[in-house]
Formats: sequence, C-alpha cells, structure tokens
Amino acid sequence: MTAQASNRLFGITLVVLIGFTGYFIKIVSGSGIADPLLISLLLGITIGTILMKKSGRENIAPLRMSTNFFIMPGIIFYSFVNLNFVKMAHYKSGLTAWVVLVLAVYVAVIMALGKILKQKREITYLTATGSAICGASAIALTTPTVKGSSDDVSISLVAVAFVGVMGLFIIFPLLGTMFDLSNREYGIFTGAVLQFTGFVKAAMADIPGLKKAISPNDAVKLAMTIKATRYLGLLFMLPLFGILMKHGKGMSFTLIVFVVAGVAGSIIYKQYPALYTNTLLPLSKPVYGLLWSMAMAAIGLNADAGKLMTDNGIKALIMALAGFFAAILVFLCGRVLGAF
Repeated sequence: MTAQASNRLFGITLVVLIGFTGYFIKIVSGSGIADPLLISLLLGITIGTILMKKSGRENIAPLRMSTNFFIMPGIIFYSFVNLNFVKMAHYKSGLTAWVVLVLAVYVAVIMALGKILKQKREITYLTATGSAICGASAIALTTPTVKGSSDDVSISLVAVAFVGVMGLFIIFPLLGTMFDLSNREYGIFTGAVLQFTGFVKAAMADIPGLKKAISPNDAVKLAMTIKATRYLGLLFMLPLFGILMKHGKGMSFTLIVFVVAGVAGSIIYKQYPALYTNTLLPLSKPVYGLLWSMAMAAIGLNADAGKLMTDNGIKALIMALAGFFAAILVFLCGRVLGAF
C-alpha cells in the first residue's frame, strides 16, 4: 500500500471512529445537551490540532474529503424523519404564524448584523440557519448550499452552541421565573427560540418552578411540536442562501433531496403510520445522526482551532447572541399581545 493510500485509510478510519464516539457519548449520557454533531466537531478539532502539531497540516490532508459524502445521504434520512407535512398540517395556524415570525427575526437580525460587521457570507448564513432552525443539524444541511469551509462550519456551530448553552442554563430559567411563565408558555418559549432539539428536551425535562397549565407530558409535546415547525424554514432559507451565494445548482439538488425525502416520509406516515412510527423512525434517526457526526468529525479535523477566536469567530458570537435576544423579545411581545 502506498503512503498516500495508507494516509487516506487512516483519515477515513479516524473520521468514522470520531463520529461513532460522538454518537456513543450521546447514547450513553442520555443527555439532551450532548449533541453528537457538536461533540464530534469538537473532538475533530482537538485531534486535528494535536496531529497538526506533531506532523504538520499536510500529513492530514487526506482527511479533506468531501463532507457531502456524509451530509447528502444524511439529508435524506433527516428530512424523512423531520419534514412530516401530514403532522405539520394539524398545527394551530396562529401559533405557527408567531413561530414563523420568531424565525424571520432570527434570520433578519443575524443577516443584517453580518452585513454591518462585514462577516463572511458563509458564516453569516450558517449562523442564521443554525440559530433559527436546528443547531448543528441545520448547519450540516445548509453547508452544501453555501459551500462553507471547515472553518466556516466550526466558527458558526461553536458560536450557536455557546449561545444555546447560555440560554439553556441561565437565560431561560431566569426569564421563566421573572415573567412567571406557565409550563405551557415555557414549552412555546423553548420550542420557538432554543437552537438545538436536544436543548429543548433538556429545558423541558425539569421545570418544577413553573405553573402547571397543562400536564408535563403535554408541555414537552408542545415544545417539540413547535420546534418541528421550524424545520419548514429550510424550505425558504436553502433557496434564499443558494441565490445569494449564486450556487443555484448545488442549492437545487439539496432542496430537491430535502423535499422529496420529506414527501416520501409523509406519504408513508399517512398510509402506514405504525410502520413509519415503530420501524422506520427508530432506524432512520441513528443513520443521519451517525452520518452527520462523521461529517462534523471530518470538518473538525480540517478546521483551524485558532480561527475560532479570531475576528470572524467573535463576530459570529455577537451575531448569534443578537439573533437570540431578538427572538426572545419577539416571544415576549407575543405573550403580552396574547398571541398564544
């Protein structure tokens, strides 16, 4: 075996091992905040930095495989699971409209601030998607459309994750107590604003200080239903970012795959709900989780850890924070106006 083939085999093996490790940590911990994509990214950055210091960046160049190898198949399973048009058709229109407003404000604020701060467009769009839709999963799905580099993805995801952790452990409990929210309102709050699906689950897992307007189980279902509504934003954001980046071909393919897989899942759910719920979902979720964990591992291995705290990294953090607080403000306005 040639040295190049050996290095490539080493790189692929490393990506797979890191991806499995990130997903395994998620399973073992059972924690909503242990997002396997984020864990795999951070492990990849750490291991890549160690390897670079020992042998130089050029010796891990074979790791620079196309992340589309992992991301594109993951999109099929992700959309099959999450873009269920049949379920979404039953959502309450008034509440859905307010969630869409929260999403629109998230994106508008981050994009406007990115323009003002002269941030890289790729980082701006990835940060906006990760904040408004679904954290690491949305960033992974949007990466092929904006053609973001490993550094772009790492900077965006770390910024979104930092703000999400701060919101989960500090901002949300504080505001929930300050405004005397009921568990129903808190469910709407977390589902509409928190970035990661796992964070929404973690936020709803232990809220003893809130008034119980509905049962705890119903509050969790409400939060997750609202979070699922945000997936629809990708149907508008992918074309928008593809047009802005002038990557029409890549955008079209990603969007087609995303929509077709969602329609297929919706049809199967409509015709064979037991098969969809009891068999296909349990199989599909681990598949896209593992594929995207490997994609993030590859991205992390090729990222430059030093760039996380550079000018672009700081700007991404400011943008993610601004979008987060703007979304919170929209929610609080909706509560005052009795929108939900």
